[in-house]
Amino acid sequence: MKKYYNIAMVIGLLIFLPFNAYSSEEKWTSGPVRGHEDITRFAVLAANKFIGHDFYPVVAYGDSGLISKNFLIQGNYQTDFPSATLCRRYHIDLKDCNLSRWQNNPELQIIHSLRNLPNGQKQEVPTLLNTLQGIRQIIIQNTAYALQFHQQGKENLFFFWIGHVVHTIQDSFSPAHVKRNPNTLGIIDMCIYGKKVDQVCYHHLLDTGDYIWVLKWGCLNGRSFACLKDEAVDAVKASAEYLETVYRFIQNNLQDDFDYQDNDWEKNETKKRNLNILFEDYLNRYFKNIL
Repeated sequence: MKKYYNIAMVIGLLIFLPFNAYSSEEKWTSGPVRGHEDITRFAVLAANKFIGHDFYPVVAYGDSGLISKNFLIQGNYQTDFPSATLCRRYHIDLKDCNLSRWQNNPELQIIHSLRNLPNGQKQEVPTLLNTLQGIRQIIIQNTAYALQFHQQGKENLFFFWIGHVVHTIQDSFSPAHVKRNPNTLGIIDMCIYGKKVDQVCYHHLLDTGDYIWVLKWGCLNGRSFACLKDEAVDAVKASAEYLETVYRFIQNNLQDDFDYQDNDWEKNETKKRNLNILFEDYLNRYFKNIL
């Protein structure tokens, strides 16, 4: 009897595991029990509690990016499954705006908190410090891009791009993407996908590091906060803190002096510094090499 029980357990786990992913990406896993949607759900609850009202749209239990009408979830989900909106932002021709080219784009791995891939014979894999610098920059740039829509009263687009940034933050807590010190959360290594490189962690095609749920009785058929792995709990906290910091920026009216056009962003160091200063503690807490 025990033999058949063990076989049943193995079969059950093989069925269950692929549906409990950190990411909605098909190249890793997909299924009815997502990762990013639930992490965002908990983060929004925490951020709104801190704010005192539902500034961010509440994510429904079981919400799925494929059908969601929540713009935070749409921006998060489309970071994995690109839309024309995402492709235009990253200057990708619409004829090349498909899942395979998006997920394997050597210069866009960074939005998934992975090292970009060498793009050419002589180009080297980006260093850990260069990748960290790039992620910090893209968080600030895309936050600024989102804030322009809030200033214009286009709240749906504002939430969409905030959701996109949150995806990058959440991916950085997946052990399949980033190796962190579990005590300090300092970053030890950032992984690479699609090309194995000596002394750099590698993201496998199907990587169990992407699973967010604890496998124990009581957690096999539900999505409660208590069933999250430690790194997923950290992702919730970091996402909530990011949402709270964006809200403080808006409340402090710092955005009134901001011009969000990309060209001006690159030229105006004062405006860029304003947003960097506000996020400095946050970025140093979650996106800093421990060495």
